[in-house]
Amino acid sequence: MDGEPAATPDGNASEPAAGTDGSFQSALDQDAVVMGDIVRAKVMASPDLTSDAGERAAGERYFPLLLASFRQKHKGVQFVIQEEVGFGVVLHSAEQHDPVGDKIDWAVVRKTLRFDWTLPRELLVETQELADEARRWLRDPSERRDLLGQLYNVLTQIGATVGRENRLCATDHDEGKEPHERIARDVAIIRKQLDAARTQFRGDIERAAQFRYAVGMVLGAVVMLGLAGITIGILAIEDAKIVNAVGLAAGAVGACVSVLERMTRGKLEINAQSGDKMIMAFGALRPVVGGIFGFVVYMVIRAELISIFVLPKQTGAALAYVAVFGFVAGFNERFAQDVLANASNARLAES
Repeated sequence: MDGEPAATPDGNASEPAAGTDGSFQSALDQDAVVMGDIVRAKVMASPDLTSDAGERAAGERYFPLLLASFRQKHKGVQFVIQEEVGFGVVLHSAEQHDPVGDKIDWAVVRKTLRFDWTLPRELLVETQELADEARRWLRDPSERRDLLGQLYNVLTQIGATVGRENRLCATDHDEGKEPHERIARDVAIIRKQLDAARTQFRGDIERAAQFRYAVGMVLGAVVMLGLAGITIGILAIEDAKIVNAVGLAAGAVGACVSVLERMTRGKLEINAQSGDKMIMAFGALRPVVGGIFGFVVYMVIRAELISIFVLPKQTGAALAYVAVFGFVAGFNERFAQDVLANASNARLAES
């Protein structure tokens, strides 16, 4: 946890040292109380976890003060502290104007642990990593809060599992003690919930990436259609055939329809970790590429490079003909590539 000397999400926690009450007072004075401070104070105040009377008195004094300061600064937070062991988890909420925003933190004071907690520790780290990824990639606040809420529940269950195992161990045991078999089963059950949350996260970022890609595609289509419109206007002024610009517009439209069709079938795969700007750029380029393919296919038809493509003489029929093949070229890039390959082969054969 950022700024916590006593406990961090990587599971490396220091022991409460002499002068801890001074660090507590400093945190209060600076309005910088974090979950690790509260957990340490709770451990110090517990007669079952602290034998030193001075430390226990300091914990009893500072625990309510730290808790009140934390709640005052972080409105609407949810948190759980396992009294049997020095473990706590907190869920911050940006909806309540919490300065931390949507975030999960956890803290553990390792001096209280009486068994080898490697399995739950690994699960804690994996959960925190997924929470960090959610904050990084999920732009939709509702999706981010929903996922973080699930991960908060996972962390609280891990804490409960650690506390239960701790109660089963003698007070003179330490982290070298092998845990009971039950903890492996409990961790396996909790891991299934974490895996479900990870699956949801992947679906959430995929949908978010598709949305950004679609926004970029719309922007690219607007540019291409605007360019086609300008071209048509220029051709009209020059008394040239408008059909020369139809392939450009039809190809851009075909590319957009292709993306939308794959999106509805769930076949549109996007690297969600490419970054917002890059995803939007890729989306904007899709109708550009489709428009170019549509225009090039029209040029192949007009040049009569492939015998099966014959441009009608009538203007209306020619417009429809180019529009159809331009659309297909934008919709299916393989079709455009095959047309170009056949045109090239035909030209070589003539030579």
